[in-house]
Amino acid sequence: MFSEEGHKNIFEVRRKRKISSQLIRIRRRKRGSFLPMKVERREPTPNLSILSIQEAVLGDIQTSDGEIFIVGGGPSLVGFGFSSLTDKCTLAVNKSVFHIPNLNYFISVDYTFLRKVSKEVFNSIRVKKFFVADFSYPSLKEVNGQITDTRYDMTYDLRDYNVLIRARKQEGIGYTFDDFRTGRNSGFCALQLAVIFGFRKIYLLGMDLNQRGKTHYHEGYGERVKTFVPKLDKYYDYFKIGLEQLHQERPDIQVVSCSPISRLNDVIPFRNFCEVV
Repeated sequence: MFSEEGHKNIFEVRRKRKISSQLIRIRRRKRGSFLPMKVERREPTPNLSILSIQEAVLGDIQTSDGEIFIVGGGPSLVGFGFSSLTDKCTLAVNKSVFHIPNLNYFISVDYTFLRKVSKEVFNSIRVKKFFVADFSYPSLKEVNGQITDTRYDMTYDLRDYNVLIRARKQEGIGYTFDDFRTGRNSGFCALQLAVIFGFRKIYLLGMDLNQRGKTHYHEGYGERVKTFVPKLDKYYDYFKIGLEQLHQERPDIQVVSCSPISRLNDVIPFRNFCEVV
């Protein structure tokens, strides 16, 4: 049997453990380890209208009649020499922004992207950065200039981007900013942006919609192949619908796959990258 002093020691140990556990929870909350988390309310995002978006990219639209290379994150880019894109017009999708020299544009529809990378390094890359808010999701709301995902009570802080695109449709392809289609993924948003800009030759790199034992050529997302593959199937369907519509309505726009393992090679022509540079 424990003595009275022994009981006091046990209770003291339990009390200290409880306090320590509470402190760990507080620290984790501060580091953002608990998701979903309630995000602090910030100043409203600038309420860019369709007209102001067009004004922001007017020069790009007027001078873009040519070719562009859209760089995704597929595993076909493992070992790719990104320096070969130095003198090309390029559009980065998500994390490829860190690997392309002399980049021209960046786009993402993934608000959590900036949680997965260094914001300091991201902000040091001086290019025009587009964020697409996909309002086709009922959970995404905008009130008084604040965009909030009501599923997580998460308010978007978009101060790290230059241009905000408000999209309301997922399927097909559009030809103006007010008819922007998302395909529910950032790679498709890049294709949609290039079409609106007026590029006539659009080359897709790392747009595999496939996997070879890993989800991306880079690290940092942490998603398992098993859970990522079903998403790729949905993304492929959106690409197929949009590309077929584009081919029918705008045959003057050529979209070419430069990935030997891309599922899109069944929909659009494939050419080795070395043949088009």
